[in-house]
Amino acid sequence: MKIFIVTNGTYSDYHISAVFSTRELALGYIYENIENNDGYKVEEYDVDTENQTPYDRTLYSVVVFEDNTGEVVEDDNDQPSRFSFRGMEDPVGLYLKVFAYDEQHAKKIASEYRARVIALKGWPTKEVIKDCPGWFRLNKWMTGEDFAE
Repeated sequence: MKIFIVTNGTYSDYHISAVFSTRELALGYIYENIENNDGYKVEEYDVDTENQTPYDRTLYSVVVFEDNTGEVVEDDNDQPSRFSFRGMEDPVGLYLKVFAYDEQHAKKIASEYRARVIALKGWPTKEVIKDCPGWFRLNKWMTGEDFAE
């Protein structure tokens, strides 16, 4: 089974406007309901399949540091993972896997996670990381809740 998603925007402005069961309904939605339909597109995805990798994106492993430097590498695992902080020594890095169009897009996604962390709690120290073991380090530290492994 396929779904057809009406999207618009790029990077942090990218968003889903509507989801339909046919391409015709998706296109009809764009032309009938959106006054200025420039930039809107219909993306097609299979549902309920084992591998739900977006067709036009690649999985990247990214580490970003507080100063917004970092590294991006293509990841052949095809399995996105939770994001976490690591760094028993300075600098503490935010590690995540993201589906992105290219390396620049992956950096942008990581940079936005970084900005969100800084805005919510400030960048964690290595002491915070040491006290928050497991995959849910970020959530536990940011919310104060204790998550099961």
